[in-house]
Amino acid sequence: MISVIIPMYNSEGTIINALDSIKNQTAFDSILEVIVVNDGSTDNSLAVVKEYTNKNRSMPIYVIDK
Repeated sequence: MISVIIPMYNSEGTIINALDSIKNQTAFDSILEVIVVNDGSTDNSLAVVKEYTNKNRSMPIYVIDK
């Protein structure tokens, strides 16, 4: 099983591409969890990830907001 950790800081314009890339992996079934660590973003990155999570409930995305 694989855990994917994505550090995020002001990544509003790129975070969706990163999450889509994970979703489109051939080994997606081996991914246990996707952990997104928001390190004090001041843009809408956190809201973008939360919206993505709601639309992609089959992806095990966990957000840590610091």
